[in-house]
Amino acid sequence: MLEPIQILLAAVVVILTVLLVIIGVQVFLILGEFRKALVKMNETLDDVKSTVNGTGRSIKEAVEKITSLSGLTNFLTWIVDLRRRNHERK
Repeated sequence: MLEPIQILLAAVVVILTVLLVIIGVQVFLILGEFRKALVKMNETLDDVKSTVNGTGRSIKEAVEKITSLSGLTNFLTWIVDLRRRNHERK
């Protein structure tokens, strides 16, 4: 016949085994959700990267156009000044 301590020990072992199995399954499910979250975050970051690159290119092109217009304005101002100086000398 089994003594009460042996029965208690067997019950504790069974309960702890069941709890560890449940915890293991939960950890596995949590890691699966974590993986899905990382995949979504990676996709989002890729989208943001492409958007920022596109916006950066657009801003760069706009700045280049403004700079070229500024250069054209400076050139035209220089020509006008030259004409004024020529008219003043005459």
